[in-house]
This record gives sequence, structure tokens and C-alpha cells, in this order.
Amino acid sequence: MEQQTWDMDFLHPEVQQEYQDCIMVLVEKLRQFAEQQQAELHRELVSQIAWRLKSEQSILAKLRRKKREKTNDNIYRYINDLAGIRVVCLYLDDVDRVRAFLEKLPGIRVLKIKDFIKKPKNSGYQSLHMQVQFPNMRKVEIQIRTMGMDYWSVMEHELQYKKKSKIGRSLHKELLACASDMRRMDERMQNMRRLLDKQHRENTE
Repeated sequence: MEQQTWDMDFLHPEVQQEYQDCIMVLVEKLRQFAEQQQAELHRELVSQIAWRLKSEQSILAKLRRKKREKTNDNIYRYINDLAGIRVVCLYLDDVDRVRAFLEKLPGIRVLKIKDFIKKPKNSGYQSLHMQVQFPNMRKVEIQIRTMGMDYWSVMEHELQYKKKSKIGRSLHKELLACASDMRRMDERMQNMRRLLDKQHRENTE
């Protein structure tokens, strides 16, 4: 690991605690929302909620990729995912439900939304990213995706070390194909759920 010659403000316990507190506020609100939606929709909305603070090694690696100097100002200016939450939903339209909920939270400002579901990355990566800011100016990135998108992301990360090998190009094509397959699966699962919901409504009328 790269030898540190400067004091990284983000690693101070009090700063870490501020970010951790922001994360837990969001996690608790998301859990309450998921429970409320489950009671209203009579089905599960969220499969998993995970969170983390970015490690020192990851911060340094990201600064290098962005070709930025190792300064505290650059960390807060150019790294938006120092604190991150991942929300894994069951269906595509559940992603929109979670997004709409977060956009309406009082006291929390939405700074940026990147929709990699409507427009996937060149790698095939799909997810909705929201950057929010608390009154204390601390920022949290929230990634919202389906179970299929999450599975693809985990496997892409597992396989990415092979991309620089001779099979790198063919691997990239295969990952793109898998991402397309996952998207079609998400759409089919959502259509089946909607059909079952419709039948249930008709049977109870």
C-alpha cells in the first residue's frame, strides 16, 4: 500500500462518525419505507440494504485514476462515494419507488442522479446512483438496483482481473451479453408480477 505522508481528514474518528450517522439515518428510513410498502403491496420491496465507508486504499486508488493530488480538498471535491449505501430491490419499478421516496425526504438534498439503468455504462453496468447531502454538508451515495443487476455487478467485479489478459475482449462481450440477459429477465419478472397482481385484483372484486 502507498505510504502516507499526510493526514487524511476523512479517517479521523469524529469525521467517520459523522458519515456513519448519516448512513444510519438513511438506512433506518429506507427500512421503515420498505416495511410500509410491504404492508401496502403485500409483497417484499427490498431484498437487501448494505452500506460502507470508503477505505483509505480505495480513496488513494480513486485519486490516482482521476489524476488528482493527495489532498483533503480533492478527496471531498472529487470522491462522491466516501459513504455509500446499496439498496437491492426485487423489481425494476421498485427502483423507482425507492428513488421517489428518497427525493421527498425532508432535510436531505439530492445533489445528483445518474441513471445507469436507462443508459447503462459501456461495461454493461446498470444501477441508479443518487448523491444526497445532509445539513452538515456530508454526502452519501445511494445505489439502487435489482437483484439481477446486483448479481451481474458482483460477478463483473470478480472477473475483472482477467480483462487485461488475452481473453479480455471476448470477456467484455460476454459480460455485455449477460447484462442484456439480466435486463430482459428483470423485465419478464416484472411483467409476470403485474399479471399476477391484475389477476388477484380481478378475483377479489
